[in-house]
Amino acid sequence: MPEIGDKVLVCGLSQTMFNGLGTVAELFDSQKGRWPIQVGNKVVLVRDANLVFIPICLGPRKSYMLQTSLGEVSHDVAKEFMRQFERTKVFLEAYQHCEDLPLSDRKNLVAEILQTMPHFVQLVKDNTDQMSSLERVLFGYLNEVATWALPSPQLVEAIINYSDGGIAECGAGSGLLAALLQDSGCCVAPFDSGGRFYEMNFIRVTRICGSRFPFIEGFKTLLMCWPERDPSNESKIVAMLRNFHAAGGTTVLVSGTPPNDKGKCYGPQGTQAMWDCVGLLFTETARIQVPSFMKGLPDCLVVLKRDPFLDMLHQQAVHTLD
Repeated sequence: MPEIGDKVLVCGLSQTMFNGLGTVAELFDSQKGRWPIQVGNKVVLVRDANLVFIPICLGPRKSYMLQTSLGEVSHDVAKEFMRQFERTKVFLEAYQHCEDLPLSDRKNLVAEILQTMPHFVQLVKDNTDQMSSLERVLFGYLNEVATWALPSPQLVEAIINYSDGGIAECGAGSGLLAALLQDSGCCVAPFDSGGRFYEMNFIRVTRICGSRFPFIEGFKTLLMCWPERDPSNESKIVAMLRNFHAAGGTTVLVSGTPPNDKGKCYGPQGTQAMWDCVGLLFTETARIQVPSFMKGLPDCLVVLKRDPFLDMLHQQAVHTLD
């Protein structure tokens, strides 16, 4: 329920001078069926149908961008966007504090998140031509509280089907995807080398230094969701891949835009050196299409498996150099 001081967008009034950004001045007037909204230096009674409530958790800059974007579309679209936004936020917040819930309830939350987030992203994509800045607001919010990889039933199912033993997730961020996988029956060890603070944390994520891979016996799968495209860190990523291979890893799963048919990296995920290294040590066996955040760029789960023949060639090359 909105409270006094909450920001709102007033739209659709015949007196256009009152359309725009406002603030809830008093609680809902049940007798008149309207909200007292302060617009400028006046308080106007406005029906719920003419209001879009703006969440304050975004911060002033993103809230401004959100208000601007919502003003570019019809009221029905703005209302539906905010409904989906609040729905997604509620499920994420509930999942953040679900430690004491029984597994059955956690699984219900998992199902809601996996269904809601892709629908929310698709709503934005359908209206991106009109809401030019809304895409940045949405993706910025989800990146801060959750993950860049878009959790979806297709992604989780593909990871479960193609993983080999326990999963070590590199760049786990807030741990959302790791938590969803864990509650879906996977054994997951999430880790991250970044020092970034997330507003939400869904599972304990091990913070590591450099390229050290926290190898655990039985964890044969390395999961990399949207690995960053940062040349300054590519040496650490390459070293981590080599360490994982040397530790007996058998499967690498990379979620993001894969290289083109000539092996060239063109998406925002991973550097050319990273893709070259993983392709040298492992053999690609499948690409599974999954829902994407970015418009126009295909998101795939790229499956790469250890190849005994490549291992033999690699060992021969090492012996030759020795």
